Amino acid sequence: MNKATVSNTPQKPDGGKRWNVMIYMAADNSLSEECVFSLKEMQRVGTGANVDVIAQFHSSAIEESPRRKSSEAELQPFTRQYLIRKLNQTATQKGTRTRTPTGDIDGDLQLIARPVHQPPLYKTGSQATSRETRATAAQAAPGPLSASNPDVLKDFILTSIDKNKAQNACSMVILSGHGSGAVGEFLKSNNPPASLELHDLREVFQFVSHELKRKIDIVLMDSCLMSMAEVAHELSGAVRLLIGAEGFELSTGWPYHRVLETLNAAGKSDPKTLARMLVSKYVQYYSDYDVAGVSVDQAVCDLTHSPALKRAVRKLAVALRRGIRNKAVLNAVLLAHWRAQSYNADQYVDLWDFCNQLSQHSSDKNIREACNSVKAVIAGDKETPPLVLQSCYSGAAFQHSHGVSIYFPWATDTPEAKQFKDLQKYNELSFSTATTWGDFLEQYLDKSRGEIRNDGHHPVNESRCFIPTDETRIGLRTNDPLSKGGSGRAAKVKNPPVKFFREVCE
Repeated sequence: MNKATVSNTPQKPDGGKRWNVMIYMAADNSLSEECVFSLKEMQRVGTGANVDVIAQFHSSAIEESPRRKSSEAELQPFTRQYLIRKLNQTATQKGTRTRTPTGDIDGDLQLIARPVHQPPLYKTGSQATSRETRATAAQAAPGPLSASNPDVLKDFILTSIDKNKAQNACSMVILSGHGSGAVGEFLKSNNPPASLELHDLREVFQFVSHELKRKIDIVLMDSCLMSMAEVAHELSGAVRLLIGAEGFELSTGWPYHRVLETLNAAGKSDPKTLARMLVSKYVQYYSDYDVAGVSVDQAVCDLTHSPALKRAVRKLAVALRRGIRNKAVLNAVLLAHWRAQSYNADQYVDLWDFCNQLSQHSSDKNIREACNSVKAVIAGDKETPPLVLQSCYSGAAFQHSHGVSIYFPWATDTPEAKQFKDLQKYNELSFSTATTWGDFLEQYLDKSRGEIRNDGHHPVNESRCFIPTDETRIGLRTNDPLSKGGSGRAAKVKNPPVKFFREVCE
């Protein structure tokens, strides 16, 4: 793909809608029912004069659909596009009631739906196609309509912008589905089993921005654990603003009636103002759930400052690698890691909070300076605009969130256990390569591993290696996950806070 000049400024509308919103629902899994509820909430509210909304819903239901160029039928996940708009109900002169798309009337959702049977028009790699050749591509053999197919996501974004005739409007892409952050599955589908990875996400949005010759204004992650330094790095070349949670989201996800109400009321707002408003609405909505013990967080990251964060994290990784041979430094890192806000069963840590703890507990001048640099990029200072424009929380579990997390596990399997490769997979990410954070993790996990008990009775070469089995590796009789990324239970290692002060997110 040839490089093109990509604008970093919001576009003025071309006389059409101000906001072009595309909602991609990867619900071929446990989220199908919740996504239908979201569609009904969107239909109930409808859209205003400055907003176009189109949603693509991939269901866990299977339907029979005709093959292109063939009378044969095939089974595939139920997939529909929904054009959300303000709706009415009418009656015919003969007295038989006919329905045009309506607002708050149950049973009418199908009236704003259209099937999606065509193959993706935009391909990847050697099959890549552009706008000029999409007519020829449409005659190609059908490809899989799985929501985990990057070509399907790419096609949805580009063709939705074409069909709305608002190429110059501000753009928002909402990705709704299961998320796992830097390590794990994203937008998981069951039929067939598949998921996207971060490099797929980067490729999709780079292709889209190249085709549009500008960046997407907002990507909103209606998924768990996606407000991470690694995710921001992958999207920074093609997206201006990232909205996401550092922690788990409930399976109910975003309150889409509030999203559409906000868009309708403030559709002409600039992207940064609108993004802050959406985060506030989300946290305010879920603040009523704190009586049920529910904790949430959301943040807005300005990805134009992601390169600055990359440089600051690299500086920190270098300082940590140099100092961690010193036991005092190792102990300071362990204490900071322990005290910092964590997520995903302690696999991820809030980057600002970790650096804040480490700068308090370490006497190493280089590490303290590197930590201060990271904090300045995230929160901003007199000379540096902030990466995190807004970070809000409700509930006790995520109250030390500051908007961006990073991969920081407590343990990893030994090199002998080749079937478990989280760290190896992490080291393949461009963020790890650019910052050497993965190299630091390898050193840290080696230095902090517990010692072998020997008592001096056995030669070292007689030691045996079996990876300890724990509850994450065996089947247990537990409840199904309640969130869009995994269990929302408190971390099993730490002793987290159980109280918090309710604050107003505005």
